[in-house]
Amino acid sequence: ETLTRKYGIKVNPKSEILITAGAMEGLMDAILAIVNPGDEVIITSPGFSSYTEQILMAHGVPRYLPLLEEKNWAIDLEKLPMLITKRTKAILINSPCNPTGSIFTKQEMDAIADAVIKNNLILITDEPYEFLTFDGKKTNSLVQDERLRYNRTSCFSLSKEYAMTGYRVGYAFAEEGMIRQMMKMHD
Repeated sequence: ETLTRKYGIKVNPKSEILITAGAMEGLMDAILAIVNPGDEVIITSPGFSSYTEQILMAHGVPRYLPLLEEKNWAIDLEKLPMLITKRTKAILINSPCNPTGSIFTKQEMDAIADAVIKNNLILITDEPYEFLTFDGKKTNSLVQDERLRYNRTSCFSLSKEYAMTGYRVGYAFAEEGMIRQMMKMHD
């Protein structure tokens, strides 16, 4: 109901939602479900340090997409195509970004979506701060981008939005096949 209300998308809660121990477990489940040894995952730099650790835990290779401090931590979109190789499996993004707090523009998010589609990658979105914006700013989430329906896993945290961090409750939203693979990791 929340995803439908916020993003105007239809969700089958029985086959497209996985309840997790926080967004971090959802991210780990997604990474373990898709990353084979040597596969590359593109993440922002600076970025949340646990992303690197999760990728390494799956024996993957983190590839770092620079954020440009002088441009208010914007994504260096010129570098994105250079990072994609035959070994690239996924792009992991979060906005508002941890640790910079930057909210990526629609242009930046569309460029990420286009790269995912063009290269048949998986997009993993980490959405724990999607509600936490100021000065009337809104996030430009890719959750509702229907082009990514079969190439996207989005991880959410109830812990942050509802001030219950000790409870470690979150969920992942993805198409049914991905949820089935993530369930194997979850179990």
